[in-house]
Amino acid sequence: QDWWTPQDEKVFKERTTRLIEEFSAFEALPGLKVNGANTIGENIGDLGGLNMAHEAYRISLRGQPAPVLEGLSGDQRFFLAYAQVWRSKYRDGALRELVMSDVHSPDEFRVNGPLPNIDDWYAAFNVQPG
Repeated sequence: QDWWTPQDEKVFKERTTRLIEEFSAFEALPGLKVNGANTIGENIGDLGGLNMAHEAYRISLRGQPAPVLEGLSGDQRFFLAYAQVWRSKYRDGALRELVMSDVHSPDEFRVNGPLPNIDDWYAAFNVQPG
């Protein structure tokens, strides 16, 4: 049973195409770009998981504001913690092998790919157009 409406399918395909294009523009090494089509399943998983985790964080606050700690709001700390999880350093050969064969994007793009697709990230850091 197909539970998606034709509009749901259309929007999903449009967003998937946009994610493929965004990730395919990432250059892991000079001249070596991420294969967005190869990594799309995991990229969608990262984006969806991050959205769900952020929603769970919000629910955990039970309508109360998160404290500002060291000048950072709760949402800012949430997104910074996500980014810190993916901090890594690769040797060029290992990074090349990962890009050529793994269905996961290199770690830095598992941060730089999903976050710009999350409206709450822009709000947390007061990012304005332009």
